[in-house]
Amino acid sequence: MAVPYLVIGIYYQALRPDLLISPHLRMRTRDTFIEEGAAFFGNFLRLHAIYLVVATVGVVWALVRRQRGVLPPLVWFLTTFTILLYYRPIWYHHVVLLNVPLAWLTAFGVEAWLDGWRKCAFGRFLGAAGLRMPGLAAAGAMVAVLWAWPRPFNERLDEQMAIYRPLFVWDIQQRLIDEAAVQGGWIFTDRPYYAFRANTPVIPTVAVLSRKRMEAGIITDEIMLAGLQEYEPTYVLTERFTGGYGAMIMDEITAHYDLMAQNNPAVLYKRRTE
Repeated sequence: MAVPYLVIGIYYQALRPDLLISPHLRMRTRDTFIEEGAAFFGNFLRLHAIYLVVATVGVVWALVRRQRGVLPPLVWFLTTFTILLYYRPIWYHHVVLLNVPLAWLTAFGVEAWLDGWRKCAFGRFLGAAGLRMPGLAAAGAMVAVLWAWPRPFNERLDEQMAIYRPLFVWDIQQRLIDEAAVQGGWIFTDRPYYAFRANTPVIPTVAVLSRKRMEAGIITDEIMLAGLQEYEPTYVLTERFTGGYGAMIMDEITAHYDLMAQNNPAVLYKRRTE
């Protein structure tokens, strides 16, 4: 699967350094997303504190025993962490690059605990039971922290779902479906899923619209305006970046489109007959 993906990406010039790498290294991008970067690392350390502690114990335990198996996840974690200190923008989905090696290193911490537990069975001074009690207490404390820090696990799941679930306004979606069934045509939208459900094609100019591309200057107001004027889409549906478009875009919409429906943050326009 990787080979066809690379061939298609290179052929259509989608896998280009100026699109994939350069925007993340520009000072404009770094300055724009500096707050998101700080929030990312603060949130990561807050949510994964116990994993970092257990992983540290595991790394020390493995290095003392000269276990080379700890090196791949350790190098992976440290390298990724170092890169993300400079890389911008970084968002919640980048945490996977750290979570995988962190979970791997945490497994060494669990193995260190199990190793100590097994050796306690042969303790001569306090006896097996006396040595194992601290181990049980440590395991219980670890599970309790994993469940409750920084809030109960079920509350954390609800919070993450609320934060990262894409906004989707169903009444606006249904209105677009109904209108498109009667009158088809192009659509300008910053959330292509609306267009997909309404079986309406998105103008190529904004087919892959993202905040990163807009902030990095890959897609500008001039480019979007040219798309509106060239394709004259029947519908305009803004949602992700409602309120964030420049004056030239909004002037074009006001001049040629009527407001059909609005339920913040989604706004649906239809091109008037001229």
